[in-house]
Order: sequence, then structure tokens, then C-alpha cells
Amino acid sequence: MNDLFFASAGELAAAILDRRVSAAEVLDAHLEQIDRHNGRLNVFVTLNGEQARARAAEADAAVARGEVWGPLHGVPIAVKDAIATADVRTTSGFPPWADYVPRTDAPAVARLRAAGAILLGKTNLPPLSMDVQVDNPIFGRTNNPWDLSRTCGGSTGGAAAVAAGLAPLELGTDIAGSVRIPAHCCGVYGLKPSDYRIPTSGFHPNPSPEFPESGGPAALGVFGPLARSVDDLALAFQVMAGPDPRHWTVPPVPVGPMPDLRLEQLRLAWTDDFGGVPVSADTRACLEHLAKDLEGHGCHVERCVPESLDFEAIWETWGELAAVVLGFNPDMAAGLGARPGSEVPTSQGLAKGLQMTLREYLTSLRKRSVLIAALEAFFERWDALICPVMSVPAFAHCAKDTPILVDGQSVDYWTATIAYACPFNLSGHPVVVLPMGSSREGLPIGAQVVGRRWGEMHLLGVAKRLAEVIGPFRRPPGY
Repeated sequence: MNDLFFASAGELAAAILDRRVSAAEVLDAHLEQIDRHNGRLNVFVTLNGEQARARAAEADAAVARGEVWGPLHGVPIAVKDAIATADVRTTSGFPPWADYVPRTDAPAVARLRAAGAILLGKTNLPPLSMDVQVDNPIFGRTNNPWDLSRTCGGSTGGAAAVAAGLAPLELGTDIAGSVRIPAHCCGVYGLKPSDYRIPTSGFHPNPSPEFPESGGPAALGVFGPLARSVDDLALAFQVMAGPDPRHWTVPPVPVGPMPDLRLEQLRLAWTDDFGGVPVSADTRACLEHLAKDLEGHGCHVERCVPESLDFEAIWETWGELAAVVLGFNPDMAAGLGARPGSEVPTSQGLAKGLQMTLREYLTSLRKRSVLIAALEAFFERWDALICPVMSVPAFAHCAKDTPILVDGQSVDYWTATIAYACPFNLSGHPVVVLPMGSSREGLPIGAQVVGRRWGEMHLLGVAKRLAEVIGPFRRPPGY
């Protein structure tokens, strides 16, 4: 089997089980790719080579006996360094935890391993996952494989590994775009599922590292996969979704198959405007081109968003509840841009959330419920909403809080990066990111495809048809 390190996870598992290639050969190919490129990218921060080789040998022995571990049999995967992995260092990019080694896997990791996946290692992130770029005092900066001078997005730096062929699948987290922004910046696919779909026990930081809290009325943060195809997103989601005793708020809702939809059936809304937050001309052009292409393939396509949405209130409410979810930790809230006196709604909300009373918290939950109801009513008419991921493609490495230039216009750092992402953390709606085109500089540009809560498999079916119109994953030059 040629070019193992750019095959999909599903293709690799099928090839291993058909004995066209061994799990050991697949693992070695990825370790060699890591050896070739990780020095420049700095995306893998802990390798699990010895354990992985032993597990690959076991996978091949199982095949010889006619055993099938699961749909990821022998497939190497990467995991963000904020997610617990048994006996493998998990630092969260935070110096006090530089040597922390969990005793148990996060449930999502355990499920991937039970499905046959082999842990390659841990991937880089900003300290405590609190930035849309990847840099920390322990491991340094991760670079974008499309342009080393630019961010890979954040906080799930493993998107760079998926894009560069260092791993076919990455497990990340997302509280304000941390799966979707890196997918957009690196030109890969990402899924932010509905809240309470995949157990998030085993996420660090947490006050109880081995048995984290189960969540609450507004979780905001979720686990989600990154891959090079929609099929791989669906495969990983099906493996990880479902309840767990350590995260009792995840309900026992079954996950069905991905539907085989026809483009002519689809009703798709799109927009490039959330409350006046600017997007680059290249982003607008890509969205307009995609809308016309889809219309040409028989979709009903219309430019619209729910008229009732007050985006400034949405961003502020996200900030209020994010501060609560982060445990009223001022350092973490500051990491997400909480600044007293700021004119930016997300910052105002974070600062307010750090001092909220119970009455104010309940008011925030009511505002969240209004948003959920408005979007659910919207999705009674539409199969999906297509919108930007962030204002620009991957931008040059810079200090956090540096204003971002959007076609020459200076835009607040957090507004330009998370304004299009965090509304769907607040509402809990699932989102697939697809690489939909390129900027004039050749950088990838992604689109968010948003669907009904708890409707991941239908949304993935929609995304698969859109991806067929757009075209397959493109690898960065030189990989």
C-alpha cells in the first residue's frame, strides 16, 4: 500500500485487516514521517514509540488469528496533550504539570484504543488550552505545515500532524473553536459534536485529575476528532460517543449510521456576517463560490441566519458561562481574554462571569436557552448553516491579544478568531469544518457546517456531500 501516511484511518484499518500491510509497517511509516517533519513543526511533544510498537505487534498477531479489535484495528492516532492517557505524560502545556502521568485513560481515549487504535503520542497546545495559537513554556511553538511562519490554530495543535501526514486522526477539545480553528488553519476536517455526546472526563486542567466533574447545565467544552475525511470523523465519533459513569450527564442516546443523502434534497443556509464581524475578501469569495457550486448541483441555497440572533448578547453570554465552566479561575479566564473595561463582548462576559451571583448565572442560562430555541427552530427549515470559521486564514505567529489585520482593518484578537466559533459552544450545536478553498497566498480556508443538536450523523451526511462538491483533502506542499 503506497503513501501510508496520507491514507485515511478507515483505509488503513481495512488494509491491515486484509493483510495488504501490517500494523507495524503503518506505525513505522508514521514514525518516519514524524522523524522527517516534527523538528520543523514541533507538533508531537511526547512520543509513545515503545508502547506503540508492542501494540502494533499485538495487532498483527490478532489479525493472524482472525481477530478484529474494531474499526480502527492497528491505526495510529494522536491525542491532544490535555487529554488523559494512561502511563503517557499529559502536561496541558502547563509547567507545574510538566511531569504529570495519568493512571487511566480518558473514556474517549479508552474507546479509541478498544476499537483498535494505537497511540502514537501527544500533541502540543497552549498553556491550559487557553489560546488560538499553540505555544507554551515547556515545548515551545507549533508551526503550520502550509507556512511555518504562521499559526496552526489552537488550541488543538494536532491539526498540523493530521495535515502533514504525521497521524491520520487526532483527538482534540473545543470550548471556543479549539477543534475548528486548527482544522481551518491547517486544511483538515474537524467535528465539534453536540454537548454531552462524548464524555469529557479526563480533560486537564481539572480540580480532580483522575475523575473530573461531570459537567453542568452549560458544558460549552467538548471532545472532537480531526481527520482528512468526513468518513473518518464519523468513524471516530461513532466509537467515542455514549455515556460513561464518570460523566453521568452524557445520556444513553444511540448513534445511528450516517445517512446517504442526495444533494438535491438539501436545504442549505449560508452567511459571512455574524453581527458585522469582518471576514477577509478571500473567505467571502470562497463561501460565495461554494454556495453557487451547491446551487448548481441542485441544492436549495439561501443567504440567511435567524433574524432574532443578537450576536453581541451571544458573545457576552458565552463569556459569562465560560468563566463558570472554567471554575471561576481568573488565570484561565484571563487566558481567554477577560479584561475588565473591555469593549469586546466576550471579554466583558468573562469578566462578569468571574463575579456572577446565582441569580445572574440563571439569567445567563435562560439567555442560552433562547439561543438554542432560535437555532432549533431555524434547523426545522434548513439542513445546515454554512459560515466562516474565523475572520482570516492562518495568520502570522504573534503575541496573544495582538490585533489581527483583516484586509488591512485592525480587528480585536479574540473577535477575529473566536467570534464565529463560540456561539455554537454556547448553543451546543454540532459543527463540521470542511476545507472549502484557498486564499490568494495559497493558505487553506475552512467553512463551518452547523446542524441540529444531537444530529451529528445527519450533519456528517450533509458534510460528506458538500465535501464531494469541494473535492478531497489537499496535502501541504513538501509533505
